[in-house]
Amino acid sequence: MDHTPNLQLDYLLPNQAQRYVTVNENTRRLDSLIQLAVLSASMGTQPTSPAEGDRYILPVGASGMSWDGFASGSVVSFNDGVWIGHAPAPGWLAYVVDAEDILVFEAGQWGPPRRMGINGAPDMANRLAVHSDAALFSYDSGTPGAGNVQLKLNKESVGHTASQVFQTAFSGRAELGLAGSDDFQIKVSPDGSEWASGMCVSSASGFVGVGTMAPSVRLDVNGTIRSASPAGEPHLTNADSDTILAPGESIDILDFSGLIFVVNMTTGGLAQYICGGGMTETVASVTSLPGALSFASSPNRYVFTNTTGATSAFRFLLLRARDAA
Repeated sequence: MDHTPNLQLDYLLPNQAQRYVTVNENTRRLDSLIQLAVLSASMGTQPTSPAEGDRYILPVGASGMSWDGFASGSVVSFNDGVWIGHAPAPGWLAYVVDAEDILVFEAGQWGPPRRMGINGAPDMANRLAVHSDAALFSYDSGTPGAGNVQLKLNKESVGHTASQVFQTAFSGRAELGLAGSDDFQIKVSPDGSEWASGMCVSSASGFVGVGTMAPSVRLDVNGTIRSASPAGEPHLTNADSDTILAPGESIDILDFSGLIFVVNMTTGGLAQYICGGGMTETVASVTSLPGALSFASSPNRYVFTNTTGATSAFRFLLLRARDAA
């Protein structure tokens, strides 16, 4: 073997004449390739007045009296008044001065590093892996518009996903972002397999849906609403949506002062009751009474009973004026 396998440095041979020539050539090669920093990787025309030691990575189509003889991707250096070409090997790294970038040579071409691990091992699915108790993204005070910072997640098209996933033991538990559409969603999962959408914000209207993926008003809630407030403050509760009660069956309602609206979803009967101090008064009814509302000291609750004689579905709306407490 006449040269080294990696940098192709020539060995000194026994009884070789003018050994200094070989040593100097090897020194030039080391000076060109160690701590490799090239002026540009996009310069397409050989410069007319290069400085001693200037280095470039030749792009495709690079031309010039000397550069025409080198393959694209070659590292060329100007030493002792002549251009010398160096064929890169997989894994070579180079800093590009004009682009302020780092390139790596792999698969026959120069490009940005494809994977990076900080205290952890990346893979082809997670090309950036960071193992750390915290990570900080802060504004850049050295650029125009300093003081702003954005984290951008860009997907290819509407049907793809751009989201943040929160995991427990590498199993998904919550996700927020654009999951399979352009509507913003918040989803949760107990096991990483089954997912439930908690909220959806329509990208077309800005309407917010809770329990629905197609909100049709500013706040569209499909299901029970309960707004808990401290004792003595009004709040609204939509409790036990579509509760099924057999004839004579009852349901307990909280002890409070306020209004209770009851709708029999089966017969259409509707009634409004005013309650307080353990007493109840029927304010109005439509079509027929949906049932009977009374107060039971034990368990200290208002009790609604299905008195229609048939199994029915009931819906309750409570407007609380003051807790009994």
